[in-house]
Amino acid sequence: MGLHRLAIGRILDMHPALLTSDPHVYLYPVFDFLLNEVGIPFPDIAKTISRCPRLLVSSVSDQLRPALIFLRNLGSPGLLTFSVENNLVPKVEYFLVEMKGDLEELKRFPQYFSFSLEGKIKPRHRMLAEYGLKLPLCKMLKISDGEFSARLVDMRLRMVGET
Repeated sequence: MGLHRLAIGRILDMHPALLTSDPHVYLYPVFDFLLNEVGIPFPDIAKTISRCPRLLVSSVSDQLRPALIFLRNLGSPGLLTFSVENNLVPKVEYFLVEMKGDLEELKRFPQYFSFSLEGKIKPRHRMLAEYGLKLPLCKMLKISDGEFSARLVDMRLRMVGET
């Protein structure tokens, strides 16, 4: 599939079970899925696997295809290795219900799904909501904790200055 020797070594180091797995049962279905259902061009398969080796140990029927269908319905890019029930659905529900977010914003910032719901999304949203403040997802999540705290203080000071 065009993977370089160093990439193969790194992948096998991360997922040693691949050494003893039957490629017809475990690997070929993933490659077929990426090529034919996701539509990744053959020359890009090696780069895709190198960037996300977990694809090779993910179930097409239980994980990859449901995630692809969910994301296509949502309109986001292929965040294929995330669990639909444990990652995607809770984050979408929280965003739409608790944050009263706009689906278009979620489409513009699909990286939202890579942030921890309990560790980053909820705490930051609650801090903003406590003061009636709102930030675009990218500005709320992409910055460090220190930068977020500084931005929150700055926004609160501006609010006080306006009253």
